Amino acid sequence: MRSELALAGKLSHPHIIAPRSVVRRGDHVEVEMEYAPGGSLSDLLKRVKYGPTGRLDEVHARRIFSQLVEAVAYLHANGVVHNDIKPPNVMFDGAGAARLIDFGNATRAAEVRDAILIGTPAYMPPEAFRPEPRDSRVGDVWSLGVLLVNLLSAGEFPFVGRDEDAIKHAICSAPPGIPDGVSAAGAELVRRLLTKAPKDRPAIGDVRADAWMRGAPAERQPPPSVAVAKELPAAGGRPRQQTRPW
Repeated sequence: MRSELALAGKLSHPHIIAPRSVVRRGDHVEVEMEYAPGGSLSDLLKRVKYGPTGRLDEVHARRIFSQLVEAVAYLHANGVVHNDIKPPNVMFDGAGAARLIDFGNATRAAEVRDAILIGTPAYMPPEAFRPEPRDSRVGDVWSLGVLLVNLLSAGEFPFVGRDEDAIKHAICSAPPGIPDGVSAAGAELVRRLLTKAPKDRPAIGDVRADAWMRGAPAERQPPPSVAVAKELPAAGGRPRQQTRPW
C-alpha cells in the first residue's frame, strides 16, 4: 500500500483520485482519499440495467469514457500504468465527473511485465495469459475496451464462456461481442481497443483521436449485430448457460 502512495500520491488530474495517505491500524490498512459521493460506475450500470431504458445512451457513455481516457493518457504521460481499469475502480464526484481510483496494481510504464498476472482477469489482454514480456500500457488500452463494452451494454462483457478457462480462451481467440444498437463508429472503436496483437493495438493518444471520441454521428451499425453475453442455443434447442466473467 505504501508503494501505491509512493507511485500515485503526487498525481493530480480532474479525473483521478489518488491516495493521500496510508495508515496501518492493527492488522488492517486504511487508505485516505478524496470523497466521491456519486458512487461507482458499477453502481451506475446496475441502476441503468434495471431502469426503463436498460442501458446508457451512447452520448452519456462517450462522456464517461472520454473522461477515463483523459485520465489514462495523463497516467501514461507521467510514466504510470494503472493495470486494473474496471467499473468498481471508477467513482463519480459531486459534479458527476468520472474519477479513476485504486492504484494498488499500478506500475511504472518502463517496467515491462513478465508472466505474473496483475489485475482482474476479465479485463486482462490476451498477452497477460502468455509467458512473455509485455508492455502494460497497451494492456490498459485493452481494459478500456472491455469497460467501453460495459458502458454500452449496462455491464455485459465482450467475451463470455461456460467457465473461467472458456472465458480466457475467448479473450485470446474469439472476436469481441459488440452490443446491439451501437453506432458503427462505436463498434469500430471497440474492435480497435480489443485487438488481439498488442503491437497492433492503439496507444492511448490514438484512442483520444478516434472518430467516436470526437463525437462521430451516432449512425447505427447494420444488422445483424452480435449481442453481448446473449445465451446461445445448444444442440437440443435449449439455452446454454454462460458464466459471467469473474
